[in-house]
Amino acid sequence: MSQGNYSLIEDAQPDAVAADLDGDGQQEILYSSYDGKVHAYWLDKTEHGNWPFAVPGVGIHFASAPVVADLYHDGKGEVIFATWPQATSTETGKLYVLDALGNVLQAVDLPAPKGDTWNGGLASPTLAWLPGSHNLHAILMTHASGAVAYELPQTPYARTRWPSGRGGWLRNGRVANERIFADGMGD
Repeated sequence: MSQGNYSLIEDAQPDAVAADLDGDGQQEILYSSYDGKVHAYWLDKTEHGNWPFAVPGVGIHFASAPVVADLYHDGKGEVIFATWPQATSTETGKLYVLDALGNVLQAVDLPAPKGDTWNGGLASPTLAWLPGSHNLHAILMTHASGAVAYELPQTPYARTRWPSGRGGWLRNGRVANERIFADGMGD
């Protein structure tokens, strides 16, 4: 499939992400490719575990740039991204949470489209603590149902490692190593 065939694929620019997935102090390199896969390369130039992750679905499905957090405060990074189907589809994308080795922990359907035949998340999610909850949320913009936020259960002590498409909440490529609640209190 050609990257330029806009009758099949929406225009989205993949971003590379650098984050420590396995807790060894070395950052892995993650990115989503136009063949419907999410990749995670270790510094030995190989993919470990079940990487690359092939996005399931009828036809080719595509993935947003991932974000990474240590959701369960165990030293391992979880990878979170949204997906979208081919433009000729009537399907809906999902929000995925994978463990450090590329195994699916959660897969949640995105909302049905409003006024279009398909829906999905093309942009990278943003991870943040929203007011009224101590759990981390994945916030994303969808193609045909607006902005949505998903609470990530059992994550009050999560630590973000790459919380947005540009690395940090300031989108300057720098990741803050501190956890901040929605009320401004750290832990």
